[in-house]
Amino acid sequence: MDDHQSSSSSDDDNEYIEQEEPLEFNIKCLFCNHYATNYQQMFNEHIHDDHQINLLDICRRQQMETFDFIKLVNYVRKQQTPASNVESIVVDRLFDHDEYLKPTMEDDHFLMFDYEGEIVDDDGDDNNRPMNINDEQLKNVCHDLSKEKLIEMIIELNGKLKETRNDMAKFEIYSSMNHNNRMMV
Repeated sequence: MDDHQSSSSSDDDNEYIEQEEPLEFNIKCLFCNHYATNYQQMFNEHIHDDHQINLLDICRRQQMETFDFIKLVNYVRKQQTPASNVESIVVDRLFDHDEYLKPTMEDDHFLMFDYEGEIVDDDGDDNNRPMNINDEQLKNVCHDLSKEKLIEMIIELNGKLKETRNDMAKFEIYSSMNHNNRMMV
């Protein structure tokens, strides 16, 4: 029986490792009724192409932080702001009121976006840039890096991935416990 349990546990571990597909949500656009299943589609394929703005770049240039991004999302949803007005709203910080920390849409997956995780530090200075890089640019960067540096980067990213998975597992446990507690009340 112990052998069966250990192989079953091993199978569960393998299933978890194999499950490395990106999380997909039903993300509603800030400016129209379009939905996307992941953030890359929403930002790069829909908002950038259809609404003609680079929302992350606008936020980065104004050195917005996560709470600023959350307020902006809620402001745009509440005020039904057109995409063409977003840059002036961000520059003038019209969204910067605590009332916009409260979601305006239930289960708004736009608010779950890891805004600060998408912004990277550029050589230690305060100029942040969104992580928008195409395959050709990535090939060029990788070609220029040494094998050792790439291995270091992979190890570091793997560690961050493990931390993120652990955080997500904790969040799922907490969410299910919270949901179960509400059901009991």
